[in-house]
Amino acid sequence: MKEIKAYVRAGMANHVVEALASEPALHFSIVEVKGISLGLPAGSYDYSVVLGEAFERMLKFEVVCRDEKAGRIVELIRRAATTGREGDGIIFVGAIEEAIHVSSGLRGPESLPE
Repeated sequence: MKEIKAYVRAGMANHVVEALASEPALHFSIVEVKGISLGLPAGSYDYSVVLGEAFERMLKFEVVCRDEKAGRIVELIRRAATTGREGDGIIFVGAIEEAIHVSSGLRGPESLPE
């Protein structure tokens, strides 16, 4: 099983949601985050008095899937999230050691939708 974490510009969220929704039986989460990165154009940041830093509003998409689906899902996200500009985001893929479906008790890949 793989975990995919994709940090993308908030303005591209609808494109990513539509791309992921095209994949049958795929479940994902979206979390609002604030990204701080060096080297982006000054106009792409907001300024936070609380943080005392410049930041860009980003969304983190989280997907756990079977190994064989990971490459396709990563490519769906990458294509949907790109604007062609620096700072479009980043995608991380890592291994999941165990998964347990809460209501059924199913474990491992069987706990994930087909």
